[in-house]
Amino acid sequence: MRYKILLLALLGGLFAFSPAAKKIEFQFKLRPGKVYKQETRLISNSAQTVQGSEMNSKNVVSSVTYMAMTEEGDTSSVYTVWYDEVSMEIEGMGMNQSFSSDTASLSAVDPMSAILAGLVDEKFDATINTKGKVTYVENLEEIIESAVGTAGGAQADMIKEQISSSFGDGGFAKNIEMSTRIVPEKPIKIGDTWKVQQFTSTGLPLILTNTFTLKEVSNGIATIDVKGDLKIDPANARTTIQGMNATYFMDGTRDGQIKVEVETGWMESGTLTDNITGSISIEANPQIPEGMTIPMEMINETTISSAD
Repeated sequence: MRYKILLLALLGGLFAFSPAAKKIEFQFKLRPGKVYKQETRLISNSAQTVQGSEMNSKNVVSSVTYMAMTEEGDTSSVYTVWYDEVSMEIEGMGMNQSFSSDTASLSAVDPMSAILAGLVDEKFDATINTKGKVTYVENLEEIIESAVGTAGGAQADMIKEQISSSFGDGGFAKNIEMSTRIVPEKPIKIGDTWKVQQFTSTGLPLILTNTFTLKEVSNGIATIDVKGDLKIDPANARTTIQGMNATYFMDGTRDGQIKVEVETGWMESGTLTDNITGSISIEANPQIPEGMTIPMEMINETTISSAD
């Protein structure tokens, strides 16, 4: 009997120190003096039904971002950040357009590409806490103002808001937090789950509630499964479309997997798929006296990769 008790105690002790039981503490804090590179590619396919006709479109946004810690702190650190490449593609609804910050590769430089070119290699600062939340961005909007000024023309003014929402202070925070704000509040072990709320940068005012599950840790890299619920942000559900008041009614899900460096919280790679359905309701107005409801479906596929 004593032998069995001793054996069980020994097995229990071994299990307590097994890799599956060992707890891991994550934080977002990059190594000082190292430059981190991240490539992000978002492919968005949407379908809208307008007066019985289905209208399909495809948008592709790609970017390469560099980040390096310049001021280390206990709970937050300052990082110098810069865009290296930015490109956009729009297909559908009678359009097939491409824009790129690499204007040397273009036969003619359009205003959008000129603005994108003005964004790259311009450094700005971002304060990010150890939970991966962006708390302050400095100089980015000034960079956008300067880039828009170099393009000139009335068309540049029209697209400034779009550039700012995608790559300005708010857009940058949403984009980068997709790969930094994944840190659990307490140490976790394999099999544990935790939740983090984010705001998406899909062009729709969506709130994303992610449920992360730690699947395994190998060679200092954590594999994490992602399940998410998407809901329209009620504070920003109302909008205007070509001068008409409208309201979004959308929800959806996210599925994917990411790989994260345990020591720094840096996302090495990730694949995420969002399935979003709902409608846009346009209020009655002189153009559409009876109003209109436009059903909408969207699939977003995001790929994230990093390299030294």
